[in-house]
Amino acid sequence: MFTVVPTLFPFLILSDIMVRLNTTDYISMLLNPITRPLLAISPSGSYAIITGLLCGYPVGAKTCADLVKENKISIQEGNYLLTFVNNASPAFISSYIVNALLFGNCSPLYIATLIYIPSIITAFILNPFFRKKIKNNKPLNDSDISDSVKTFSLENAIFSTVNTLLRIGAYIIIFSILCEFIKLLPSHFLKMVLSGLLEITTGTFLVSISTLPFEWKINFIIFFTSLGGISTLFQTNSMIDDSGLSIKWYILGKILSSVISLLLCFIL
Repeated sequence: MFTVVPTLFPFLILSDIMVRLNTTDYISMLLNPITRPLLAISPSGSYAIITGLLCGYPVGAKTCADLVKENKISIQEGNYLLTFVNNASPAFISSYIVNALLFGNCSPLYIATLIYIPSIITAFILNPFFRKKIKNNKPLNDSDISDSVKTFSLENAIFSTVNTLLRIGAYIIIFSILCEFIKLLPSHFLKMVLSGLLEITTGTFLVSISTLPFEWKINFIIFFTSLGGISTLFQTNSMIDDSGLSIKWYILGKILSSVISLLLCFIL
């Protein structure tokens, strides 16, 4: 709670400002030449991929919702992006998983590969179901950009960010309390599994202090991190509740990518 909220604040407010000022396409220029032909994603949609990768849960989902509400992408494209853009951040993987839980005994690149590659595979698997439905977004003309800049308010951006952080923080607290009750169970394995399904941080911590072999610890940690947990599910649903996006696509994407992550763990 005291780490996640301060870390997310600058990312959330910066992303909110960029969406409102129609600057997202400029940020995604390098990625769009790849994602547009391969996945039929618009320049604004490519921006959601970037924020989801760099900022972590649930910023990717919030970006999708913001882009839909600002008419930068269609609902169909937003639902598709929702299946794979919401992931743990590189900072969380490096500082918490690798250093705090695994004591630096595993490469951050290895963990990141087993979390991010399954999301990319998920994007390709589900792409045929969305490709024909995704509508190309018309570029904003100069008057649209001008009007958007005129109506922009830094105060509104700050208020929106604070509101988002309050909702995220509330769910973190609620599910952390639930995990404390789960810790009262006699079986450590059961505590570990139930906590991991509820909330990433507590679940992965219980994995790290278990008596499982190191390889199995990594497998469980990667699976729980890739899945996101029910806490992140509620956070994500809160981010998209007024955008027209469907949480079922997020659930489908998370299940698929977490299963792929587990398979890759056994293969690699």
